[in-house]
Amino acid sequence: MKSLGLVVGLGPAAGIFYYRQLVRALNKLPLRPEFILAHADVGTARSLAAGSKTADLADYMLRFLVVLEKAGCEVAAISAVTPHLCLPELRSLSPIPIVSLLDAARDGVLDRMQRVAIFGTRQTIESDLFGALTGVDVVRPRPSEIARIAAIYGAAVDRFGATQDDLAELAVIANELFRREAIDAVVVAGTDLSDAFDAHPPNYQYVDVSILHLDAIYDSIVLSARPHF
Repeated sequence: MKSLGLVVGLGPAAGIFYYRQLVRALNKLPLRPEFILAHADVGTARSLAAGSKTADLADYMLRFLVVLEKAGCEVAAISAVTPHLCLPELRSLSPIPIVSLLDAARDGVLDRMQRVAIFGTRQTIESDLFGALTGVDVVRPRPSEIARIAAIYGAAVDRFGATQDDLAELAVIANELFRREAIDAVVVAGTDLSDAFDAHPPNYQYVDVSILHLDAIYDSIVLSARPHF
């Protein structure tokens, strides 16, 4: 059983969601791994990601991985989607293995869906989740829809969570995509939406990449059957 280092703070609601879900799962084990958090700054990460400064973003994220490695962590994970923009660079620098949200998303979506749309930041939508969803037909919303989804998500990050009005507006956009584009599901690629979706599941088919990532994190540290998050 490996000790886990989790980088949080990249959307406070996202870190809380990951922490709560992992603790709930790990509490079911007779032996529990060490679990250490390192707090990054969401504003810094968002600024670097918005400018597509992947090398600078990787250098910034590396600081926290070094802290976690020095604290004795054997594996790390990042509790947010957008920082995975720099994952190729970061993996080459990191002193410990990183559980990839992108790998988990690709494998999980391929297992379930053929035609999807993505909800998250502008970068995640317009990059088809950083090119990870190969083998899946990714339908991009219209530019005006992308702008609105990104604005809703950004506001959710700033206020530590999505409101019922946010979820209602996303539902309108989602249902229009199902009607117009015949998608199989919405891929929720914004961890600050995960808590709201967990508490209030929408009336449309979706798959949350944070849940797929949490399953992969659990497997990486306990090497046993996955829990039901």
